[in-house]
Amino acid sequence: MKRRTSLLLLFLTAWLLTVPALADVAWEPENSFYKRNERQCEPEERFYWVNGPEGYLTLREEPNGKPIANVKNGVRFYVNGTYEKGGVRWGLVNYNLNDGTDSYLAVAGDAETGWNEAWLSMEDMVLYYDQQCFREDHAGELTPEQKTFTVAGKAFCFYEYPGGPFIWQMDAADTREMEPVQTAIVYTDAAGREWGHVGYWYGNRNIWFCLSDPENPNLSVEDHTPDLYPAAEGDAGTVLPVYTEAESVPVWIIAGVVLVCGVTAYLLLRMRRKKT
Repeated sequence: MKRRTSLLLLFLTAWLLTVPALADVAWEPENSFYKRNERQCEPEERFYWVNGPEGYLTLREEPNGKPIANVKNGVRFYVNGTYEKGGVRWGLVNYNLNDGTDSYLAVAGDAETGWNEAWLSMEDMVLYYDQQCFREDHAGELTPEQKTFTVAGKAFCFYEYPGGPFIWQMDAADTREMEPVQTAIVYTDAAGREWGHVGYWYGNRNIWFCLSDPENPNLSVEDHTPDLYPAAEGDAGTVLPVYTEAESVPVWIIAGVVLVCGVTAYLLLRMRRKKT
């Protein structure tokens, strides 16, 4: 009975550590549409590729609202949250039209430095293969196991997931005073290398490192890039020319037209009554 309880606690701990974690400080979107419809919005917090049939997608101020700019296929956005209405799902993203491609990868916005928020149609977005995808694909191969390893004086390397993109490498000098690492999950890849998953370690959440070769930043990476529609032709970079809309008619002109029409209708009605 005691052994069964210990196993249950171990599985529960591993499951809790593998749930995608939120940032230490919650970021709140400033988008006006989001603020008006916050209760109808769902958190997403995952990356997606732009994949429009026409070679691009359109950034909009709000779902199906005023267009801002076109973004070519192949750009990767971090979708903060989604909104669905009438069977159409939209994603809230951050962008900076005055910066390079990497500007689309930001998580939080900052209007003072040119960052803005916009919406994209999720129908034409393709999910970026991340560690959540990896866990789903290898669910039967992940073993909840607590292994403790010393990291002092080592240049540990971290990856998004086993066989996934390299994230960064620690400086051996920075790890001299660090406590040992304890894994929550262990996985063995096709090459026989053992990997460990850590839920939280020195400010880093949900990271993987190769237990068999912890200081190697050049481990083989599996290609999970999806087949996308060809990107639209255009100038260099990822942003196509900004949409241009017909200039709006001033309110005073519209009011004047309405007034003239009203007066004309009234005079015609009076003339008809006199004839009658």
